[in-house]
Amino acid sequence: MSDIRSFWGIQQVGFFVREAIGSAGGIIVMWNTNSFQLVSSSCGDFSITCFLQPVEGSRLWAFTGIYGPHDRANKLLMLEELGRIRDGWNGPWCIGGDFKEILHFHERSTGHLRSNAMAEFWDFINQSALTDLPLRGGDFTWSRSGVDPVASRLESFLVSADWEEFFPDMIQKRLPRPISDHFPISLETSVCVRGKSPFRFENMWLNCEGFADLIKEWWGKVQVQGFASYIVAKKLLFIKEKLKTWNREVFGDIKEEEA
Repeated sequence: MSDIRSFWGIQQVGFFVREAIGSAGGIIVMWNTNSFQLVSSSCGDFSITCFLQPVEGSRLWAFTGIYGPHDRANKLLMLEELGRIRDGWNGPWCIGGDFKEILHFHERSTGHLRSNAMAEFWDFINQSALTDLPLRGGDFTWSRSGVDPVASRLESFLVSADWEEFFPDMIQKRLPRPISDHFPISLETSVCVRGKSPFRFENMWLNCEGFADLIKEWWGKVQVQGFASYIVAKKLLFIKEKLKTWNREVFGDIKEEEA
C-alpha cells in the first residue's frame, strides 16, 4: 500500500507499508517526494523494497526496510528473501531495520556464543558485498532492564559500495530513546551525487612500472577504524580516488587524446 500526503504542511511524503501481523512485523518506508520519486516497490514476508529515483537525476537506488524474526528457521527465510532482492538488483542498495541478530560478540552485553544464525547473517553480508557501518552514540540499540538486564545491537543499516558512492560521507548514529526499549538509529549522508560516471580499471595501468608498489603504499596509508568490511570498503574508495588523480597526472585525459 502506498500513498502521498501532506507532511506537517511543509512537504510531500510518499510511503509504502507492510501491515503488522499481530503486535509486530509492521514496516513503513517514507521518502520526500520533492527529492525522490518511487519507480517500483515490492513486499515480502519480512521486508519491503522501494526503488527510488532523484527528481533531478536518473540513477536508481533501492532501500529495503526489514523486520526480522526471532527463530532461526524464519531468519534463514528472511536472508533468502533478501538474497533474491540482491540477485535481481545490482545497483546502489541500502537495508535498514531490526535484524534480530548480532554480528559480533561485543554487540551483546552479556556475551554471546557464536551461533549458526550469526554465522549465516555474516555469510549473507559477505556474499552480498554489503558494509556494516560503525555505530556512533552508543554500542547497543535494544535493552531490557529487570532481574537479568541485557542489551544488544539488533538494528542496523547495511549498504553496498556503490550506494556509498551515491550518498557519500555516511554516519550511522544511535538517537535518544523516548519510550520504546529500542533506540532509533539514523543514517546521515551528504547530498546524493547526480550523474556520477562509473569507475573503470584500465588494463594499461598494470604495465606501468611501480604500479603494484603504489597500490601497496596507498593501502597502508589509510587508517580506518571499524568493522573489517567497513575498513576494506573505505580503503578501496580511497585507492579509487588516488587512481583517478594518478591516471590524470601520468596518462592525461584519454578522451582528449583520442579526439
